[in-house]
Amino acid sequence: MIKKLFAKIMKKMKADKPKIMKRQMDLLKERYDLSDKPAEGLTMSRGKPVQKGVRVKLPKGMTWDKLASMTPEEIHEKGLFPKGFMPLPHPNFNIIQGLELAEQEKKDLVAFLRTL
Repeated sequence: MIKKLFAKIMKKMKADKPKIMKRQMDLLKERYDLSDKPAEGLTMSRGKPVQKGVRVKLPKGMTWDKLASMTPEEIHEKGLFPKGFMPLPHPNFNIIQGLELAEQEKKDLVAFLRTL
């Protein structure tokens, strides 16, 4: 039972991977400036350049100065909090939900069978 379920899930995940990767990359591009702008003379421990500047994108027409002049309540009410500071959804969120639902249904079935 478990091996069949695992094989089925693995097959679905492999088939869905390109679509999921595209969705996640689209989210990253929407939220962050992913261009290559290395800071001069600054590298990580193995020589990889450190990117300079703020990488989080702001909503259209918004600047950091405008955002700084607003109260937290205004930012919240107008939906202007930068998405780049929010967590990304888990790439396999739908699969995880399905597994949790299947587990709950199995528990419900076991409980039902015990009543017979």
